[in-house]
Amino acid sequence: MVTDDGVELVEAGAREETWVTQVWEQHRNRCSNCGGTDRMKLVLVVPEDVGGQKIASNATILCRPCDVARSTQAKADEPASGKDARPINFWVSQKLYGTLQNGLSKRYGFKSVAALVRFLMSQYVADAPRFDDVLQFQDHGNDVKVNVWVPRDVYAEFKQLADKNGGTVTDTIRGLIRMYEAEAERVMGSKS
Repeated sequence: MVTDDGVELVEAGAREETWVTQVWEQHRNRCSNCGGTDRMKLVLVVPEDVGGQKIASNATILCRPCDVARSTQAKADEPASGKDARPINFWVSQKLYGTLQNGLSKRYGFKSVAALVRFLMSQYVADAPRFDDVLQFQDHGNDVKVNVWVPRDVYAEFKQLADKNGGTVTDTIRGLIRMYEAEAERVMGSKS
């Protein structure tokens, strides 16, 4: 159904699968941003909870790196604090710590390493199956201890998901950081 202003709405009786299939076909099963085909996700540009509709012009398909980059730009750097937060400590190699301190977090819109870690943890909690390969991205160094305060509820769910995936909290966090580093560099390199 098309409205008077040319907006194509999914008819009330249309099934969700039909709309999803329509969007995937429109974007040719490729990332709308970089053309990639790995770990794709349908994303509403304007989410339903703020009035977005399931219409073709409000949907896009994004690969994991482009979706993380998009989410990074939208994420405010709010510190975790107070009684609803808990500290986590993990070790990384001097090389990875240097990469984090000297630009990785700031280059991609984070004010601190802690903000990057909180963001990555929230992404993992929101869609853990999309990060099932996180343990392949490892940094085995024990040179620098990183301390981060995170929301208790996010930590509890993150730990449960990390355990289910066969990793520890530390391995999963290090994997997410290394994955983010590798994929951010791949996306930035392809735009050069």
